[in-house]
Amino acid sequence: MSIQNIGPMLLKEIEGLAKEKFLDKKALLVVFELAFSKIYLKHYGSKNDIRVSIHPETGNIQLARHRLITDEVSCPFKEINSKDIFSNTKGKVINGEWVEYLPLLEFSRSEVTSILKTLQHETQEMERKAQYEEFKSRVGEMVSVTVKRVEGRNIVVDLGRAEGMILRSDLLKWENYSINDRLKAYIYAVRREVRGPQIFLSRTHSGFLHELFIREVDEIAQGLIEIKGIVREPGSRAKVAVFSHNFTSKGRNFSPVGTCVGVRGNRVKAIQEELKGEQIDVVLWSAETPEFIVNALSSVEVLKVVVEKGSNQYTVVVPDGQKNLAIGREGQNVSLVCKLTGANINIMSASEEQKKRSQDLQERINLFVQRLDLDEFLAHFLVLQGFESLHDIASTSQEELMQLEGFTLEIAQELRSRTLEALEEEEKNYKNKFIELQGDPKLMDLCTPYMLESLISHKILTLKDFSELSLGELEDYLKGVRHGVSTQVLGELIMRARMLCSQDQNSLS
Repeated sequence: MSIQNIGPMLLKEIEGLAKEKFLDKKALLVVFELAFSKIYLKHYGSKNDIRVSIHPETGNIQLARHRLITDEVSCPFKEINSKDIFSNTKGKVINGEWVEYLPLLEFSRSEVTSILKTLQHETQEMERKAQYEEFKSRVGEMVSVTVKRVEGRNIVVDLGRAEGMILRSDLLKWENYSINDRLKAYIYAVRREVRGPQIFLSRTHSGFLHELFIREVDEIAQGLIEIKGIVREPGSRAKVAVFSHNFTSKGRNFSPVGTCVGVRGNRVKAIQEELKGEQIDVVLWSAETPEFIVNALSSVEVLKVVVEKGSNQYTVVVPDGQKNLAIGREGQNVSLVCKLTGANINIMSASEEQKKRSQDLQERINLFVQRLDLDEFLAHFLVLQGFESLHDIASTSQEELMQLEGFTLEIAQELRSRTLEALEEEEKNYKNKFIELQGDPKLMDLCTPYMLESLISHKILTLKDFSELSLGELEDYLKGVRHGVSTQVLGELIMRARMLCSQDQNSLS
């Protein structure tokens, strides 16, 4: 068929291709126009601006040479003088360009082959780009898929317009699938690659459990209940924290936890079946960490939660017979609670906590007896009043000490005097130890003696080593010995050390 008459058939092919590949018809028209233009450039010269246009309604093909209208011509192939257009009857002005229509030449067999290759390449690229954009927007979505083939320990699934990959690590421990098996999975990542978008799905991702709850629990889908956090040991156990700002719906009170669990546990059971029996604990979220920890340990009776000063460390005390239950098999339960609450948790039985409390009490008493030369009765009294260290006593004013039962002005003055002397001696010892280890004098001037003690234990002895610390690392090193030094001040110390190091380096150069 002549190139002059293929318009309707060409348009039909473009429409069919757009429908089959889910591509935009206008974009496909541009691809065909560019493919034809490349061939005609060879016929009419590559220096010319040759363009092919295909009418979107009729499919009619037009070939034209475009030249920019200008007063000064630098390239006669792509420009024309504005004076010359009045004597030229072969073209017309369109959007500031001189357009001359050219006859359509028939294609040779090799040129047809070249066009087909160009079309195939461009449509594949369009298809890949369209697939990438579509599935990129679907990250976080749960889908039903069919196993297309098995590649080693991984499976390739059919997503309709594309293929997805489920790695062995993204499958539950005991799961095995064969070709044509149906399953649900969660799209968690899409990567652009040369051969097309790589779409990764998972059944172990916490987002998969999140989507299962949304489908199973209408109140979550409606926004009445919010999932605050999910942690999983895929195939074994999971904990889901839920919360509701309004515990009433349609005039009735409801429990977020009970609603998610369902009547006789029917909602959770349906999700467990999908996860091959994975145990799911639904717990009530709380903004207060100690309360949240108690809720997360729902199957265990918690006697008390002790918060360590200035840290994210919590000691949870449980009855003697429930410690193993609280910790779980291989530490699984307490590990999940730590991840869910973001807290560092130590589980202790009531008897262990009592023993530790007695030991801590005796250690503090001994500290005051040995360092302040007090009798055991007075040392015990101070510990019972909440004094845990020499710094606690030193930071208490004389007037406040006199308010303690049985304390006179003389006792308060003597206690503070002995405490300050003991601290001064302690600081002197830390400095001497730092000097003995050949620590940097500039670093000693920068830090408090108690900071030096901690830096020594972490082998930070030079200003350069100190300057290379991050703020988080320094805070970890100084736990328990900061004595009121703020995070801002620590950050300023690091910046000061870096400035001093920079000055030393400049002086050497």
